[in-house]
Amino acid sequence: MKTHNLRFKIIQIVLFTWMLSNSLFGQTSLSINFERTNHLEISEITNNTISILTTGNDPYSFTHPLSAKLPKENSVLSFDYFCPKGLDHLEIYFDVTKPHSKMVHEVGMSEGWVKFSVDLSEDMKNWGNKGDSLRLDFGSQENVNIQLRNIELRPMSEREKEIATNREMRKEQEAILEQKLKDYLSTDYPLKIDNVSVSENEINIRIKRLNEDSIFLCEATPYMDVTETHDFDSSHPILKDQLEIKIDRFNDNGSIIYDRLLSKWVLAKKQNGIFELKSHARYADEIESKNNLPDEKPTSKKGLGGLMYIEDMLKIYMNSI
Repeated sequence: MKTHNLRFKIIQIVLFTWMLSNSLFGQTSLSINFERTNHLEISEITNNTISILTTGNDPYSFTHPLSAKLPKENSVLSFDYFCPKGLDHLEIYFDVTKPHSKMVHEVGMSEGWVKFSVDLSEDMKNWGNKGDSLRLDFGSQENVNIQLRNIELRPMSEREKEIATNREMRKEQEAILEQKLKDYLSTDYPLKIDNVSVSENEINIRIKRLNEDSIFLCEATPYMDVTETHDFDSSHPILKDQLEIKIDRFNDNGSIIYDRLLSKWVLAKKQNGIFELKSHARYADEIESKNNLPDEKPTSKKGLGGLMYIEDMLKIYMNSI
């Protein structure tokens, strides 16, 4: 009787410690539902570790449903895994009325326990209510063995929060740049560059007749975004009746000799030291070749997409490979 009571108390202490740990660290533990699987054999090695062997090309399993609403901050799926072959992908389905998923394109090979984590905050949508579950798709290859333990949804670490913040900032910046590019492409500018031709030592630029003052021909080098730039590496004032301007092809800035063949050219108006675009940018239309080689003309229409003995080719009058 005493032994039974002692065992019961030990179990109580273990459960209390586990619940306290989860409460302190805020994670939500998940477990695999052995009854909802496909193309895999699954077994329990210990109370916290499972072994999975894929038996087809669509292996997946579901987790047990959530016993309570998921805290909003618990958005990182995390587990330890041991998988000598690795997975070609891991797809996480949110098992709700309208299923959606998060694709992880590769889970690397590991011959020891490795921590895996993926942020699901942008993918959860309305998932996370009591009774919801996840479906884990373990790649698309059979005969792959993977062991898992400590499957949980947890809050982000400080480092993960920093990465997520930087990612959001990049997305916002990319959205701004995309909108600026759309505005630039859809704008009907009043001025236009007609042609840019490149000779051995000069860039020759032809423009339509100007109807504005204080117009400059500006050079946008490859690293410059013309939709973002309010200043240019070089700018050349244009007279109102000027229709053509010639510029040295090579620019020696002291450290390198830059070939302006790579630049694009734009007309802009300078006001208070800032350039405002008045035309779309234009790259070189014509480039003078250094060597004018004669046109190659085939001696016949017969040809072969491969190789064979020269003697056989000559016998059937084949001249092109």
